[in-house]
Amino acid sequence: MQNQNLIEKDSSKVKKPEPIPVIKIISAIEEDQEKISSNQERIKPPARLRRVKENFPPFQTYLLKQKTITEKFQQSHPNRQKIDDLIRKWEENRAQLKSWKIIINDYTTKNTQLLEGIDFNEQKWDLTATEAQKEQVPTALQTKIKALQKDIQNLQQNTIDLNNEYLTLETQILNLQEKTEKIIEQLYNQKKSEIYGLLYPRHRPVWESVEELDDFKYLEGVGLDNLHDSLRNIQIFIKNNTSKIFKFGIYVGLIFFGIYRLKKGVIDMKKGEIFRDNLKYHQAVNEAPLLNPLFLSTVLALIYFANSPILLIDVLTVLALIFATYLVRINFPEKIKGILSFVILLFFIDSLKTYIWFSSFHYRMYMIMEAAAVGIVLFYYTSAKRLNKKEIGSKLGELLLRTLPLLYLSILISIIANIIGYTNLADTIAEFTIQAVVLIIVFYAIFFVIESIFICRLDLFFKEEQEKNIFKKIKIQQQVQKLLRVTVITLFTIYLLTVLDEFRTLRKLLTEILTEPYVVGNLSFTIWNILMSIFIFTVSYALSRVVAFLLNDEYGILQYFRLPKGIPAAISIVLRYSILFVGALFAISYLNIDLSAFNLMTGALGLGIGFGLQTVVSNFVSGIILVFERPILPGDTVEVNNLYGKVDKIGIRASNITTFDGAEVVVPNTILISNELVNWTLSNTTKRVEILIGTTYNADPNEVLRILRECVAPYDYILKEPSPVALFNDFGDSALNFTLRFWVSFDNAVSAKSDVSVEIYNQFKIHNIEIPFPQQDIYIKSMPKQPTTDEQHD
Repeated sequence: MQNQNLIEKDSSKVKKPEPIPVIKIISAIEEDQEKISSNQERIKPPARLRRVKENFPPFQTYLLKQKTITEKFQQSHPNRQKIDDLIRKWEENRAQLKSWKIIINDYTTKNTQLLEGIDFNEQKWDLTATEAQKEQVPTALQTKIKALQKDIQNLQQNTIDLNNEYLTLETQILNLQEKTEKIIEQLYNQKKSEIYGLLYPRHRPVWESVEELDDFKYLEGVGLDNLHDSLRNIQIFIKNNTSKIFKFGIYVGLIFFGIYRLKKGVIDMKKGEIFRDNLKYHQAVNEAPLLNPLFLSTVLALIYFANSPILLIDVLTVLALIFATYLVRINFPEKIKGILSFVILLFFIDSLKTYIWFSSFHYRMYMIMEAAAVGIVLFYYTSAKRLNKKEIGSKLGELLLRTLPLLYLSILISIIANIIGYTNLADTIAEFTIQAVVLIIVFYAIFFVIESIFICRLDLFFKEEQEKNIFKKIKIQQQVQKLLRVTVITLFTIYLLTVLDEFRTLRKLLTEILTEPYVVGNLSFTIWNILMSIFIFTVSYALSRVVAFLLNDEYGILQYFRLPKGIPAAISIVLRYSILFVGALFAISYLNIDLSAFNLMTGALGLGIGFGLQTVVSNFVSGIILVFERPILPGDTVEVNNLYGKVDKIGIRASNITTFDGAEVVVPNTILISNELVNWTLSNTTKRVEILIGTTYNADPNEVLRILRECVAPYDYILKEPSPVALFNDFGDSALNFTLRFWVSFDNAVSAKSDVSVEIYNQFKIHNIEIPFPQQDIYIKSMPKQPTTDEQHD
């Protein structure tokens, strides 16, 4: 039965039913009749729920039959491979039961919530009917009220009946799930028994054994029937998960569209010096436009359909391995690329053991031949004549060379152990070796593809101002690459531990340690709570940084919506701080801290803010004003308090302005709000340039004006509208003064003034027009008297 949590509620806060005023009864009846019709449709079991009800009885019969077969099969002491296959099969069955239970639980929960509203409505109309009788409303209206009450009761009864029906089905599923979990636990315990120890001699040496066919009497419904059962389970899975498959199709479409757009952007990108080190990543995106999304879609399918039938998982794994081997070829030595195809074949043959069962003797022969084939192929491709260390040009190739001795040793141990009867050890080594190689290839491909996509996307973000942002770009790239490596290595380790059957044990041990409660005063907590709190806050902080990067005003994804300048920055700030705030709330909630205990501290903190943090609060409010009012925007050129530079970032407390000398100045937001501020590029990025020039009185003013107008013509960056203007100002003391005015983009203002000034000088020189310079004439009225010879001697 569905668990019902009894929670004591404050009755003062619970809404109580009240009678409807007589004047509103007719409109309320019409409104509630519509709600009843709508709810009658809502309580109808959806198609997927009806399929659960339809498929459960045959599935129950099938599981009970499999339970009997499994119990018989356990008595034959099968090898570890066969037990692993059985565990996978029963875990698949458990996953199917869990998914059905979730579907039923969602439906019954929705109906239970609906019943609460129906009960409230019933009480409301009971009170209304009583009041209507007291006030002696017309009989026809009372009849209407009674009819509505009857409809409410019918809806309530139908909802209860359907809920009870599916709660009964949920109970049956739960009982079957408990039996399934018990069988899985028995199989795990059997694997831990002495006869399945790595150093336990389960069989006699090969030269003393005869062909053992004892196992076949237990294989009914387990051996070759596995394939038939798996195909049947896939059909049921597809039928029960049509909506999930449809959603997956949408995700795949988004992956293909995203990589297509990325490839188009990379092709259009100018290949400068900044991208030289990333050339292999660009090639990976350009040369595999279909392979990359196919591989990512397959990996996503393995995660998204993790609880799907074994056969479907194996098919998806083989496809992922095929795609991965072709993707890693770019980083693989040329002479040993053929070994990748052999890995695919080896994994495919090894997977067939799940569906084609052997007697013990035949199984041992199969394992020996498989190990020998691996050794021969490895020796063929990695012998000194074919490969040397100088030809290894990738980390994957270096990893292969380093692990070669270990691979040879494991193959040798596997063959010897199998021959002398230590088949548990042989099975474990073979399984570990094959799965480890497959995991290395697949996870290396995952890392390389995601890394390539990210780096190409990063290059596109910074392609406009690559020289200016080179250091920022390199820093982001290195940080993300490190994060990707840690994530991929962690996931690889988890999968490898799963293959070795150690992850389940490790998880159980960690669960016991991390969930051990500790009490300090009135506070109870666990290590798990603390770690989850730290993890949530770290993730929220990292997510806020990612949002800040993705919604960058200049390069962010919002640029495609063509929003006004500054709006993406405002959206980014709001989202970032919202994420941090929500993350902090969740992090604190994991610590089970009663926030009401901090009321006094909060009051004291508020008082401290009022007196001691006035400036901080003022800057915070000013930052919000700057973000939403947008008097300045990132990229604007401003002047404030003798500070002249470009706005790099508008923060909540302070903003960063980079002067044209290269200094980064942190300016409190209060100064930007309260002081007079000149914004050269707020609504218009054009600027008027004015050049003052003088000529001698010998020059013809008409010719000078014509030359000045012609001097701006060669430069395309000088705007045609407003048109350039040449003016004769006045007659100076020693020159005819002229002014040339023209408009350019603000970024070109300095260079434009220099270029046009040089052009004016050149044209004046060609037309022999002199530019006067200040001259002063000195008139000497009298010379001092020269001393005589005698006076000089004196």
